[in-house]
Amino acid sequence: MYIIWIIFNVLGVMVMKMINVLGEEYKIIYEEETYSNGNKVCGYCDYETKEIHIDRNNNMRNETLKHEIIHAMLYESGIEFGYYFHNEECVNYFALQLDKINKCVEQGKE
Repeated sequence: MYIIWIIFNVLGVMVMKMINVLGEEYKIIYEEETYSNGNKVCGYCDYETKEIHIDRNNNMRNETLKHEIIHAMLYESGIEFGYYFHNEECVNYFALQLDKINKCVEQGKE
């Protein structure tokens, strides 16, 4: 179930959606500009606040969203960032291949 809020702030309109990641509620926040640790980024996942921030001006925001959701899923599975395969390279791989994986699953269903 998606709940949408519109919040007006100084930068314009920020849209938030709620998703369920392995039993935990995460906010997806689309912002005019997204910063993590003082650096401008396309997106990031904050495990403590359970928020995924996406730069709405990023032309690859859907891919960024997939990438950040995978981070959240790994974290909620008990695999914190830096563990064996919870690194940027592996998360990028799964985010890029997700549609192909879903297509294979659909083809293999009874």
